[in-house]
Amino acid sequence: MSRAPAVLLSHVPAGALGSRRWRAIWIILAGALALRWGMAAATEFWPIFPDYYYTDARLYDEDAVKLLESRHKNPKALAPLSPGREVYTCWIAWLYGLFGFVPLLPKLLNAIMGVLAIWLLARLARKAAGEEAALLSAGFLALWPSMAFYMSQNLKESFTLLFVTAAFSLGLDCVGAEESSIRLRPASFWRPAAAGAALFMVGVFRTHLLPFVAVSLLAGAGAWLLLRPRTSSNWARAAAFAACIVFVSAVHKPGLSMVLKWLSVQPIEYSVPFLRGITPKEYSVSLLRGITPKEEKAGFLSPGWISRFRKLRQTSDRAWAWQHSRRVIQSQLFPDEEFQTWPELIAFAPKAAFYTLLMPLPGFYPLGNLGRSLAAAENLVLAGALLLALAGLTARWDRAAGIPLLTFFLLTWLVWSLFEFDLGSATRHKLVYFPFILPFAAAGLRLLMRKLPRHSPSSAS
Repeated sequence: MSRAPAVLLSHVPAGALGSRRWRAIWIILAGALALRWGMAAATEFWPIFPDYYYTDARLYDEDAVKLLESRHKNPKALAPLSPGREVYTCWIAWLYGLFGFVPLLPKLLNAIMGVLAIWLLARLARKAAGEEAALLSAGFLALWPSMAFYMSQNLKESFTLLFVTAAFSLGLDCVGAEESSIRLRPASFWRPAAAGAALFMVGVFRTHLLPFVAVSLLAGAGAWLLLRPRTSSNWARAAAFAACIVFVSAVHKPGLSMVLKWLSVQPIEYSVPFLRGITPKEYSVSLLRGITPKEEKAGFLSPGWISRFRKLRQTSDRAWAWQHSRRVIQSQLFPDEEFQTWPELIAFAPKAAFYTLLMPLPGFYPLGNLGRSLAAAENLVLAGALLLALAGLTARWDRAAGIPLLTFFLLTWLVWSLFEFDLGSATRHKLVYFPFILPFAAAGLRLLMRKLPRHSPSSAS
């Protein structure tokens, strides 16, 4: 007989509470959708931020229109699109070809995708820490300003988060069924296949996230086997799930090339696994002038290689911004930082992690406009949530369901912070991994509320 998950709810049976409390999730999701649709309309007709806040969204619009025009002239021609933007651009082009040029339409659809992701995140939080944690996490995500803004724009963040949460939700459903319900049959392996498909789509939209999700899911399968009865059927389910994850990771590159070929998009050749558009041959000679000889010869994922990656991305972004809008980028992270040895990279890592997750903060970063001031206020709340999550790790939560979520947050944050080169992109990227710490923040809040002194009416009088 399997052990019941350790949840936060005490003295009230989970079943008796679930039927009433869990219905509140639909109110939260409806409110989240209304907020995002309202923000989509507001930013479409009355944008309050500077133009560069909408640069990526406008590029998707422009590329989609160009793609449609080129397809009308030559339907068989391979369209050259920027690496990492191909599939989403084709999606926008398909919408515009079907409904006409209506930029508000993809925003409204992205809002729906983002709300579906919140629902899946709430299911993950419910497995890990109970219904209270799930509702608190969903409420936080529904009201998180950056989440509401970016998930209601013409950007691929909504699709990315949706497929990441789908991979985790399907994966944990696959290995986390109750012992009594396990009956091995061909139809019972659809969840590993579906989780693998979601993982593949993660790589389609953000290739660098695929290994982080894959490792976290494998950690979840391992934790589930260690913390649950090790029966033959459990081993079979975990093995089938792990095999799907490993298979998808191995065939992702040729599979992505097949998808791009099917979409009649010119595939981008890249030599670095899970990273596209960063190798020196894909940059002009002028962008390579700042690369030192040691960085040029540095091996894959060595400190010099990471230093070269950051320089190339920052230099290319500065050149693009100046060429197209005569704008000087002021949000790049440590543009003068260089490291050639592992001690230098290790010394850089804590600073990179702190800035990537919590900047800008008042007193740590210059606040010169409305966007930065709002972001600073928001990051104060995120810092509080992070502190609550540290406390929540000492509370009661289901280890088998929570370990993969915690692994994904830590792995993506700490590793990718070494590669983050701009504060704006870092803000968007953390929308995908920060939500996975929220179940533990909710656990910490519950723990804090229990420790606060309670004043009864008699004592007050």
